[in-house]
Amino acid sequence: MLHQAWFYNLSFKVNKHTLIPRPETEELVELILKDLRFTTFDTQNKISFNASNLSNNVQLLDIGTGSGCIPIAIKKNIPLASVTSVDVSKKALTVAKQNAQTHNTSIHFIELNFLDEATWNSLPFFDIIVSNPPYIPAKEKEKLDQNVTLFEPHTALFVPNENPLLFYEKIASFAKDHLNYNGKVYVETHEHFAKEVATTFSKHCSHTQVVKDIFGKERMVIAFY
Repeated sequence: MLHQAWFYNLSFKVNKHTLIPRPETEELVELILKDLRFTTFDTQNKISFNASNLSNNVQLLDIGTGSGCIPIAIKKNIPLASVTSVDVSKKALTVAKQNAQTHNTSIHFIELNFLDEATWNSLPFFDIIVSNPPYIPAKEKEKLDQNVTLFEPHTALFVPNENPLLFYEKIASFAKDHLNYNGKVYVETHEHFAKEVATTFSKHCSHTQVVKDIFGKERMVIAFY
């Protein structure tokens, strides 16, 4: 089992309680950073576009942080952003906190079961929500490499066969009441479910965008609120 992985030119500690960061997740981070480099947020949460500023006041939530690779990579590139990360696993959060300390990034980590809507009121409003949630139907477990199924946490990988969009439905609903004016949601998806994920978000937001990865697979969705 690997105990170190590279993500967005940064080294991360990983173990059996966290996923090993994937290249497609780096593309998700790049999407956000590209947008933030051209966007600034004022104190009234109105958005103005200015290529010379780096979204100093952006409030960002990462759902299901795992090793912390997504929020840490964003914080390293947008140092003044306010970043909150939640995860249901206390052991994963321990790893994420260690990685944040290693990279000298200040991130607010919270142990929280996001699927429990009763916990949502404990979270404030955000400009951006990002997540690489569990999205692999349990029936696909047999198709995966044993290095994945034996050494990575199943709670971070698999969802029930009868409801593979479970996490996206929750995130879409949460975002409706917890995003600031013109907020966005960025999520990684199963390559076969990107359009369904976009449809799920479209019930709550103004419009969506499906984004392909470098291999031409539909792997990311942006929802505009």
